[in-house]
Amino acid sequence: MGNFRDRFRGLTEEQLRIKNRVWEREQLLREQTERAIFEAEQNKNKKVVFFGRDDDNYDFGDWVGTFEGGNYGGVVSDGPLSGATVTFLYHGNIEQSILSDENGYFKVPWNFKTGIITISGGKDIVTGEDYKGEFKIDGVFFEKYRAVTPLTHVANHIWMNTPTELPEQAMDLVLNTLPGLLGITLPDVNKDSLFNEDHIKLTLEGVNGAKEIQAMNTMLDIHAEIVGNAVAKTNEEITISKVNAYENLGNQLLENINGNVNNLTAGENTELLDCHKECCKTLIDKANSIIIKSVDKELEESTREIQSVNMAVKTEWAHKAFEMTDNEEITSKELWKSIENKTQKNLLELVHIPVL
Repeated sequence: MGNFRDRFRGLTEEQLRIKNRVWEREQLLREQTERAIFEAEQNKNKKVVFFGRDDDNYDFGDWVGTFEGGNYGGVVSDGPLSGATVTFLYHGNIEQSILSDENGYFKVPWNFKTGIITISGGKDIVTGEDYKGEFKIDGVFFEKYRAVTPLTHVANHIWMNTPTELPEQAMDLVLNTLPGLLGITLPDVNKDSLFNEDHIKLTLEGVNGAKEIQAMNTMLDIHAEIVGNAVAKTNEEITISKVNAYENLGNQLLENINGNVNNLTAGENTELLDCHKECCKTLIDKANSIIIKSVDKELEESTREIQSVNMAVKTEWAHKAFEMTDNEEITSKELWKSIENKTQKNLLELVHIPVL
């Protein structure tokens, strides 16, 4: 229980034992979840046809799968992520990696038929901040929706963990549930338009619903950023903690879709103390409140405000969330008082709005 003693100094042995038992249960739940996801992936990929091979030592000519190859591409955006590592995991544990270009776009290798795509790192060209986190998209889902964003990442989680037969069915489940949970009113939208291109670019082009989708993308990543930083014990752990925070978001959304709850809870299924969860909730709620108000403004002004909130979180609020866990009695009021940029106003001019 060394890690618990280091992180929760001052607790009694009995309190440490309780925390250790909770952690063990969480680990068991994580293992069960990972096993369920693996089984779901196998089921989703069962339509792939192989010819003449019963092992992993095949060549790519043996595939009949989703992609014809050569002309397919995608974009990754938090804002758009330049220089992100895009890894294509073929069946048989074969990997091929490329980098996204200066606007977040990437090409699909000609020999990628179906499998899993992961995207990590890169620099957000709108805020100028390095991206800490990872997106994961099933190849079949990506064929339908080629914009890899916080929202499509979460929608992919629903796709992999529900009996939906088509990606658009999973996306419908998300769009029927998530906007209400985030306090966003989403108009009738064309999913094929909104989820195959960068949401910031689409907002500036005036595409119906793009501004709301941009807001939702930012709110999801802010949630994962703040919780991930709070959970991480070291800077090196922030990325994996953010990945786990997204997984928790996906699982909570799944519970909401199934009608079991009606909210998204900060710090769910983590070992954060209640006071730290409350601090995370306060930061997330304050960011979301600014973003919701920004949606009502004109396209460029709205985008600038939404992305400056994103910058405020990435440059200060998340760091405060990381540091606050050293104080086991901190209040959300004390945390908020310590933050210099309580609004996005000082950062508005630092946001780089792409020129169409």
